Amino acid sequence: MNRLHRGLLTAAAAFAVSSLIGLVETGKRIGWGPFGYLYDWDEETDKITDKFDPETGKKEIIFYGASNFRLWKQMEEDLKE
Repeated sequence: MNRLHRGLLTAAAAFAVSSLIGLVETGKRIGWGPFGYLYDWDEETDKITDKFDPETGKKEIIFYGASNFRLWKQMEEDLKE
């Protein structure tokens, strides 16, 4: 293997490893991507239960998630009962 091929192979391997590390870190920090399961959601759910008491709001539904949720125009129809 000549020097050029070895250099390209090393660069490709470094790119692959750094991409994998980036995906893992993103999953751990914000819960996104293929490693999103590594994110600890306890802090997020604690904020919600602190703001909305589960005992007094037994008939309430709290939606939490992506901002595209606001595009759901027929929520009342889809979630009857």
